[in-house]
Amino acid sequence: MIFEESGLLFKFEGNWNIRKYDSHKYYKILAGTGLKGIDFLAIRNKRELYLFEVKNYKIRNEWQLSDPMDRIREAPEILAEQIVQKIEDSLRLFRVIYLYYRRKWMYRHLFPIVGKWWPGFETWKYWTRVYQLSQEKENIYVVFWMETTEKEEELKAYLYKRLQESLSLKASKIILTDSYSNPFASMLSVQDTKNG
Repeated sequence: MIFEESGLLFKFEGNWNIRKYDSHKYYKILAGTGLKGIDFLAIRNKRELYLFEVKNYKIRNEWQLSDPMDRIREAPEILAEQIVQKIEDSLRLFRVIYLYYRRKWMYRHLFPIVGKWWPGFETWKYWTRVYQLSQEKENIYVVFWMETTEKEEELKAYLYKRLQESLSLKASKIILTDSYSNPFASMLSVQDTKNG
C-alpha cells in the first residue's frame, strides 16, 4: 500500500493493515469537536497497533526564504505537546468509534456470530481490532516520522525524551525516526516526492 503525507510517499509491504486516519470518514466526522488525529493507523501482525504522525520540515522549494525548522528549534516543547495531543485524542476516538458500533443492533447480534469470517464486515473487524489493541499499552507503538534538512540530533533527542515521558503510560514504544534511520526498512520505504 502506498500513501502520501507531507510530501513523502510511504510504501508499506508485508503484514500491515493500514488506514490514512486523518482522512478517514470517522475522523472527519469527529474532527469538528476539536480533537486532533494522527496521519496513519496500522495494525501489524494482527497484534501490534502503530500510530504514525508525519512531519516533513525539509526545505523543499528554492523560493523558501526561511528554514521551517527555525520555529521548531525556538520552542520544541510545543511540537512535543502537539504530538502527545494527537496520540491521546486518537486513542479517545478509537473508543468513540467502538461505542458507536456497540449501539448498532447488527453489530451487537450478528458481528459476534459471523463478523470474524464474513467478508462484508471488514470495516467492523478493523475498528474492533483497533479498539481491542488500544486497550493494552503493550500493543501500542507510536511512530513520529520527522524529516529535516539537517540531522538535528540534539533536537530529536529532546523530542524523543519529551514524548517518552508524556506517553509512557499509553504506549509500549516510542519511535522517532526518518528516512535515513528507518527501523522498518525491510517493510516500509519512504521517498520524497520532490526528489523522486
